[in-house]
Amino acid sequence: MQTKLDFLIERVQKQNPQANIKKIRAAYECAAKAHEGQKRRNGEPYIIHPVAVAEIVVEMGLDTDSICAALLHDCIEDTEFGYKEIENKFGTPVAELVDGVTRLGMLRYSKEQEQFEDLRKMFLAMAKDIRVILIKLADRLHNARTFQFLPERKQRDKALETMEIYAPIAHRLGMSRIKWELEDLSLKVLDPIGYNEIVEGLKAQSEQHEEFLQGIQDRISTKLKEANIHNAISARVKHIYSIYAKCMPSTRPSTRSMISAPCASLSIPWRTATTCSATSTTCTSRFRAASRTIYPHRSRTAISRCIRRSSAERASRLRCRFVP
Repeated sequence: MQTKLDFLIERVQKQNPQANIKKIRAAYECAAKAHEGQKRRNGEPYIIHPVAVAEIVVEMGLDTDSICAALLHDCIEDTEFGYKEIENKFGTPVAELVDGVTRLGMLRYSKEQEQFEDLRKMFLAMAKDIRVILIKLADRLHNARTFQFLPERKQRDKALETMEIYAPIAHRLGMSRIKWELEDLSLKVLDPIGYNEIVEGLKAQSEQHEEFLQGIQDRISTKLKEANIHNAISARVKHIYSIYAKCMPSTRPSTRSMISAPCASLSIPWRTATTCSATSTTCTSRFRAASRTIYPHRSRTAISRCIRRSSAERASRLRCRFVP
């Protein structure tokens, strides 16, 4: 466990040199003592979960109090180390964050309830501090990474809850990478057949994606350099759930065309955006044509209704089928 703590401290010092390392170590020691003897479903000591949540919080760039709260986030609910003890040892801000995360955990999701938007609004309204939401998202992200250790029925319930509540909130907060991972991990549980088909298709075309994206990046970069425009270009392939959502049977698109549509983003000074647009129009026309989606939108609620059907019906209705 000391290795995990050392790794966390190292990342904290790199991400936030002004962080209070002594306070973070004290929070870890309290969490380790409070969860002593507890095990996760995969057999690991429970303290691994709070440390993993704290690592995600560090990646978000949050402050010392948030990191401490991440380490202590399950103490009030699962141990005898309560609000007063946390407040006395780490201060009211940390105690309030831990209490807020605990309260959000008490919000129960009903499979019969279709008003997902109301649930999301309630979720956001219950948090007095935005950091509470961020810590809860980190908590759910690590739990989603270990869905496979839950009973099958609970896996599906948690995955659907993640898809309908947590991923949209991450999207609203502009946390795209967390949103993508939450969606992909949920889809892996809700429709493993479709998930695996997409993964296999992406692997089969990985070389084509790299070649296409590199070619586009090189051509754009060349044009921008000719115009003396400083730029930074990044590229990615659509994430798995994004492809899945565009391949619903009612839309009947070609899955191959979806998978062969990578995405790229361009970072330039805003004052030169107009010039960049003019100089890169020619070389990006093929990219825009490849990445444009014109298929009817399917809401998350509509998708989740289908997902909750029997596995046999879901396999026939929702699976992404690749064009040979």
